[in-house]
Amino acid sequence: MEKERRAARAGSCRRTGLARWGAVAVLALGGLTACQEPSGPNGGSEPAGTEFTDPDQPVEVTEGETFTLVLEENPSTGYVWEILEPAPDPAVAAPAGDRFEPDAPELDGAGGTRYLHFDAVGDGETEIVLQRSRGDDAIGDALAFEVTVGAAAG
Repeated sequence: MEKERRAARAGSCRRTGLARWGAVAVLALGGLTACQEPSGPNGGSEPAGTEFTDPDQPVEVTEGETFTLVLEENPSTGYVWEILEPAPDPAVAAPAGDRFEPDAPELDGAGGTRYLHFDAVGDGETEIVLQRSRGDDAIGDALAFEVTVGAAAG
């Protein structure tokens, strides 16, 4: 039931202007990103904070923590993950960058993993809804991650 509610809500969402701009930047820089050494938000090869891969599991973090949503992606197809509207509550979770790590860096067009980083800004609850799309053409189901920050997470 909860999964169906999320899917229905996610299906009625629209892309944010910021997400579209981000997708354009990802597409424009996709070739450069795939050739760069992977680096996390703290300059290391691993992302800082906690990683979440399953939208069916709650994202529970503390204020001040960086958390990462980890998703499979192949930007060479033109389909990239975008945040849909309504955007997450910026008083709870704020985007903190992203990166792509190809599975096979030596092969052009290789798929890989997209790391979407967020800062847990303040106590509360919000939802981050993501859709893989190319312009106005969406593919697959939207994913909705339920985020709880701070005291509400305990």
